[in-house]
Amino acid sequence: MIVPMKKIAAVMPGTTRRESLKSLRRAGVVHVQRENGAGGAPAALTAEFQLFEDALGALPKSKAPKSSAPAVLGRRAAAEAAEAILALRRRESEIIRTLGEYVLQAETLKPWGNFEPADIRILAAKGIDIRLVEADAPLREEIAADNDAEF
Repeated sequence: MIVPMKKIAAVMPGTTRRESLKSLRRAGVVHVQRENGAGGAPAALTAEFQLFEDALGALPKSKAPKSSAPAVLGRRAAAEAAEAILALRRRESEIIRTLGEYVLQAETLKPWGNFEPADIRILAAKGIDIRLVEADAPLREEIAADNDAEF
């Protein structure tokens, strides 16, 4: 049963905020929407905060070794690192999309067996026109009978 959403305010310590919100989201009981406090944050700080949140969300979840000290970056260096993280994530998405296209092309060519597409271009340059087509068995037999061809 779907029930209408109600607006609530969740007040929690800053130290447990992230984990508490994750738990609530995973449980599917809330849709989190950020609102600025009474003083309102300047737009630049809000945008910068969102940049950092997006970059942190793009990183894989892992725990740092207990012996390592956390790195401390200035705001400019942190913003540059966040931009680099997001740029890498965008590039990763492009590569995955391109890989998917290549896999689709490979699946399309699979029925034709092992051949080099460049060979078709070489033959075309010599005036030999080759077209790859698919046909079911009855159609192939009909074409072969009409043209003295073999498949």
